[in-house]
Amino acid sequence: MNGIADPKEQVEQANQVEQKALALYGLLPLFSGPSTYAVKKDLANIGATIFFNPLPETIGYQK
Repeated sequence: MNGIADPKEQVEQANQVEQKALALYGLLPLFSGPSTYAVKKDLANIGATIFFNPLPETIGYQK
């Protein structure tokens, strides 16, 4: 729009851009996706923490 000299054309272009942006409203992600962790092999009781916060004493390694 900076390249458009006529103010009326700028407003028209801004309205078109706004309509395109508002058409995407609700489709753009509000939150990031799942988290990925790098841990040592056989770590137990960690993961899916979005649903449950495990107690520190229940996190450990498998036997």
